[in-house]
Amino acid sequence: AASSAPVTSTISGSTVIQTGRNGAGGAENSSGLAAITNGLGASTATMAAAEDGTVNTSGNNSYGLYAHSSGGGAVTARMDAAEDGTSGTVTTTGAGSHGLYARTTGIGAVTARMSGGAVTTGGEDASGLRAEVDWHPAIDSNITVEMTGGTVDTSGDRSYGLYARTTGTGTATARMSDGA
Repeated sequence: AASSAPVTSTISGSTVIQTGRNGAGGAENSSGLAAITNGLGASTATMAAAEDGTVNTSGNNSYGLYAHSSGGGAVTARMDAAEDGTSGTVTTTGAGSHGLYARTTGIGAVTARMSGGAVTTGGEDASGLRAEVDWHPAIDSNITVEMTGGTVDTSGDRSYGLYARTTGTGTATARMSDGA
């Protein structure tokens, strides 16, 4: 039976460095911080504002913060800044290794949001903030990528600062109201 419990992963004032392989680290297909549901329920990966945090990944398809649902529920990858200016950093160096990545192959709103901090990607096809509905053309989910503070730096081919995409019938929105 599918679970309807929400999944939340949070980092606050810590350093995460992924250097292994397939879930044990960053050689390929890993994430610094991941929240994944395979049933019903929300998935949220958050770098909290309380203290500086650092996430570094290396290797292809190794995401900094990753939230995914294959069932249904809201999906959010979020990086917050504190009022005193403290914030985290996310750095990825592999191809397809997005900084903040929110994705669903199910139903529900999908959001990548950044209010402060720094995201740097160094591989091709590696966006800073990315949110998408993938795979299912009949899904009517809204996709939002929003940056209200902080910096995003991408250097690889086909690597966007902010990227929102849907293969369904919903709306895809990328918005930057502050930051660099």
